[in-house]
Amino acid sequence: NEMYTPQQERGQSPCVGQEVLFLEAFSYWYNERMKVPAQIPEKGFYYHYKHDSKGSINNYAYEVLNIGHHTEEENTFFVLYRPLYEDAHVYKEGGYYDVRPLGMFMEQVVKNGVSIPRFQKITDSAVIAKLEEIKIKMYA
Repeated sequence: NEMYTPQQERGQSPCVGQEVLFLEAFSYWYNERMKVPAQIPEKGFYYHYKHDSKGSINNYAYEVLNIGHHTEEENTFFVLYRPLYEDAHVYKEGGYYDVRPLGMFMEQVVKNGVSIPRFQKITDSAVIAKLEEIKIKMYA
């Protein structure tokens, strides 16, 4: 006289329900631990607030590559980006990347008494095309 569980009647392991509960609990824990901020920068080209519009098109221009998570500190995120001008220290030292805390990347700064974004996304298609060419030259 064996007792069958509803899972066994459907041809499933009697542990299926427990596995689902475990996966749901793990998913909830992971999502709570990895609270990705609602506001993150899109991949693409940005000007730092120090960009001089009267200078070269790529002065203080950067390419945002991705977002990273600090493995040892919960809810600590960084922006991974690289310069598109050859005078940048990290470029001169070997073509490395810059990493900045997400909050700092997204914050406002005061320049000439006006609050502006620290990094401003570039949307002009002509500028983007020129920066793409510079990126290929620098990082190909």
